[in-house]
Amino acid sequence: PALSPSRFNPCASAFSAPVVLSTQFKETVITGDSSVLNDGVLIAANDLGDLPSAVTVNGVPFGTDQGGLIGSWQPQDPGDFSQDGFSVSLDAVLSDLQFNNTLSPVNLEIGALTPGASYRLQLLFSNDLNATGNRVNVTVQGATWVLDDWQPNPINLTVQFTATSPSAVVTFAPGAGSDG
Repeated sequence: PALSPSRFNPCASAFSAPVVLSTQFKETVITGDSSVLNDGVLIAANDLGDLPSAVTVNGVPFGTDQGGLIGSWQPQDPGDFSQDGFSVSLDAVLSDLQFNNTLSPVNLEIGALTPGASYRLQLLFSNDLNATGNRVNVTVQGATWVLDDWQPNPINLTVQFTATSPSAVVTFAPGAGSDG
């Protein structure tokens, strides 16, 4: 099957975590503010959408720094892409999109990591308006999670990993059979 562009709303938060020996992924449906995990030591949390919001969700303060976005990310027209009836703050984080209208992967670089230390990354996805972004391959330190058929549910994709260098690159690539 052909690869298609990806469209989704990534938000990221990173916490220190117990040591893990390999990269581990866990996909859970977001049901409300408590779906944004707040245990551990917060390293950074940022709304990476088109119109980022500085809000606090479940005690996690989200900033608006988008300096780690690498590649052909393209903000989309403003709109509410999360129509799930969550709190105003969680809805603000999930509502706006970043878009990649090419077949090339795009990246998010996370810096200020300590090699050998373990981290938990939370990637929040939501798009209730259309099916684009329903299939995306997320790669962290060489391990890939195929995030597919997740819509219409908003998703928190958590990634536990041990840093191998002072920075980690998260790659988002259109998945096989992607609907756009």
